[in-house]
Amino acid sequence: MTQRTDTRRQTVFHHPDQGVTLDFVEQRKIKFTLAAGSGWRSPYHWHVLHHGCRRITCLQGCILATTETPYGGSGSSAGDPGTYEIIRPGDLHVWSSQNPDQELIVLLEAEDEILYRNTSSATLDATRFPFLVSTPFWVKLLYSLLAFSPAAQRLIIARLLWIQLQMMYFAHDFWVHHGSVNAPYFWHSTHPYSFE
Repeated sequence: MTQRTDTRRQTVFHHPDQGVTLDFVEQRKIKFTLAAGSGWRSPYHWHVLHHGCRRITCLQGCILATTETPYGGSGSSAGDPGTYEIIRPGDLHVWSSQNPDQELIVLLEAEDEILYRNTSSATLDATRFPFLVSTPFWVKLLYSLLAFSPAAQRLIIARLLWIQLQMMYFAHDFWVHHGSVNAPYFWHSTHPYSFE
């Protein structure tokens, strides 16, 4: 049976399909390198209990950081090398390259580097998941039944990876913003009765 790759001592994780490399330079400091044309961006998220992303410093290229505070303030800022963004608990934030055609190198000071190590490991091992000892039998069965369609197998792997990542985010105080629906507007625009 297949085992997960042992990445406990690995310091560099390269994700060629996303064009991003994570380098664990020292404790609680991760250097992200976004290749030119990668289009990668961090998930739109916030941290409740601690400084998950304490400080984001641009080392090369031009970073675009967007934050929204729970106190009503929001904004985007672009920064050249040497600029940084301080993130407080509760701030909804996302960052990416302002110029996707250029390489971006960012130093992220994170409270919980295990999250980034685990999510990188799961992403790199995604194609192994249907064959792991710990994989539920029904997943192995479904994957083998879809052997006639490699596209369906890739879809299953992508969905299972998404579920694993959401569970890891939840366990490490990394709350991803999945969007919202304006329910009162939807109700009033579709309901046949008037409340005047």
